[in-house]
Amino acid sequence: MVGEGLKRPSRSRRAAFAIVAASIAAAVIAVYAQVAGHDFVEFDDDLYLLGNPYLEYGTSLEGFRFALEGRIDVDGGVSRIWQPVTWLSYLVDYQLWGLDSAGPWLLTNVAWHIAAAWALLAALTALTGRFGPSAFAAALFALHPIQVESVAWASGRRDVLAGFFFCTTLWAYARDARRRDWLSYVLVFASTAACLAAKSSLVALPCLLLLLDWWPLHRFRPGDTGAGEPLRELLVEKLPLFGLSAAVIWINLAPVGATAGPWVSDPPFLERAADGVMAYAATLGRLVWPSGLAIVYPTARQQGLPPVSGLVALATGAALLAVAVLAARAGRPRGCLLTGWLWFLGMLFPLIGWVPYGLRVMHDRYAYVPMIGIAVAVSFGAADWIARRRVHRTVAIVTAVATLLACGVVSFQQAAVWRDSLTLFDHALAATERNAIVHFYRGNTLVGRGDLAAARGEFEAALAIQPDYAQALQNLGQLQLRLGNPRRALPLLERAVALQPRWARALTNLAAAQWSSGDRAGALASLRAAVASAPKFVDALYALAAAQHAQGDLAAAAAGYREVLRLDPDHAAAQRGLARLHPQRE
Repeated sequence: MVGEGLKRPSRSRRAAFAIVAASIAAAVIAVYAQVAGHDFVEFDDDLYLLGNPYLEYGTSLEGFRFALEGRIDVDGGVSRIWQPVTWLSYLVDYQLWGLDSAGPWLLTNVAWHIAAAWALLAALTALTGRFGPSAFAAALFALHPIQVESVAWASGRRDVLAGFFFCTTLWAYARDARRRDWLSYVLVFASTAACLAAKSSLVALPCLLLLLDWWPLHRFRPGDTGAGEPLRELLVEKLPLFGLSAAVIWINLAPVGATAGPWVSDPPFLERAADGVMAYAATLGRLVWPSGLAIVYPTARQQGLPPVSGLVALATGAALLAVAVLAARAGRPRGCLLTGWLWFLGMLFPLIGWVPYGLRVMHDRYAYVPMIGIAVAVSFGAADWIARRRVHRTVAIVTAVATLLACGVVSFQQAAVWRDSLTLFDHALAATERNAIVHFYRGNTLVGRGDLAAARGEFEAALAIQPDYAQALQNLGQLQLRLGNPRRALPLLERAVALQPRWARALTNLAAAQWSSGDRAGALASLRAAVASAPKFVDALYALAAAQHAQGDLAAAAAGYREVLRLDPDHAAAQRGLARLHPQRE
């Protein structure tokens, strides 16, 4: 047996759908039209977009190859960000708009967000057959302030794309449950593949589909012999989908070669587990009361504070489990509660830090899809409660509209925060405490604007909070070199390299400080280590060639200059160095 939501909608239902869809679109546009005048921000936009030479390929064969591989250069090393659907979207945008203005890129995000809300409305209506709660859940998804980060940030494209294909997967699954034909299953498979290829962290999607078999589809009844399908058959039909998830996990965990970036080592598992439990609670808190939203929420370790107490983490975990138990005790008649809660917990799980992957923080964008579970639990749970209590329909509608209006107002204000980098970072520092990461990125922004004194203050503030912040140590050391203070730079860069021994950029800057301080042998050793770590890092290659030139090792210098020019034919300094070598070698 399948859920009641799989009947063909009536003409009046289709008209209501059109009205609600148009209203959602109008509300989203009212909130986000302002992003047309916003800038790119110096938080991932510089890596994915502004500093990504692969976007110049556009929709050529080379562009498609880049999108499929997802390999980007990080200081001459290689990092894989496997999101081919998202990369393809960026390639199209680059070909259409270029990078002169962020407005068109951000308006594209808005369009995808509207499409995701429409797809969610269709999916929930098809799954449950209940239009009113589905409409409220879709509108809450569209207007909740926690969604602003994904929509108002160019690098949030992966979230809105994955959200759209996630919701089309739910709609296709409802169709498959009704028709049980090969075309329906192909739609489910294709939508799931597109979802995971837009954002690989949504690998729990097949598990969610199994949960939907219990509520609202009623396809199996665990523990009895009533109508429905055996659990084994439901699992077997999803094996191809689990295979997709396994393949995506393997792709993301497979090594891609030397990586020269400053990836931070993971803390111990128990600390990660405690942080993950607290991340659940904090995310839920921001969903219930979206105040103090910021671009990044550091862990206790990143705030220079003691790790979360084990007792506090256990108590919080017990509370999360208690909610699941209470929702389960409510039974199938109120199955929306358990399904919504497990939806939230399960879809957020890959992002809470239990899986080791280096630097870990929490972001609002992580909740883009998981929050739908809370919206489902609230919308359908409230509808059931209203029906039992016989609350007047007008009261229910006024309450729903007031809630959505409040969300829209806060979202409008939060979207304004994303106007430019400094506005974004200033807001984050006001909304959070001891946020070394934001101080670091604010310092980078000030360096780009030429305000070196203020940038130095930001890097020092970051290190005052987190003394072992390798990136801040490196950037402050590089800034001191730029200010002509190599002796002040030297200890900073030595500490950065001690924390990240294979970081080519830090090694290259350390060599510059060593050379200026008279340690020529140490400088050459640091440069050779940088080149060994990142053989394609042009800055290290040129610095080594120039040092060898100064030391009289002309053959090695010539080979180094040629390698630089092979990687970057327009490198003027290497061209001049090679030209100076020829008369000396003759």
